[in-house]
Amino acid sequence: MPLWPTRTRRFEAFVAPACGRPGPWRPVAVLAMAGAGWIGAAMLLLPLATDRRTELLLYLASFAGLVAALAVALRLVEGRGLASLLGPGGVRPGALALGALVVAALAA
Repeated sequence: MPLWPTRTRRFEAFVAPACGRPGPWRPVAVLAMAGAGWIGAAMLLLPLATDRRTELLLYLASFAGLVAALAVALRLVEGRGLASLLGPGGVRPGALALGALVVAALAA
């Protein structure tokens, strides 16, 4: 059995957008910008918390800042959209709904 899995056409389609513009600084810049967006959103939202439950919900809402900053960073640095991180299949609504349901159940 090989150490690495075989590279299929589906895998090649998934990694193709990331291979268009090589450079080791690009992922570092994208991660730094996304992290700054997440920390900024958390710093804006968390002072609004009045109890532990709202603190948790506001902390989870701060991930919207991460996603927004990641989308902007990908567009500026890589020249591609946020959907390119999800692969050729895009968003699967069933999996997204299940994830939201689990988070809502844990927060309740």
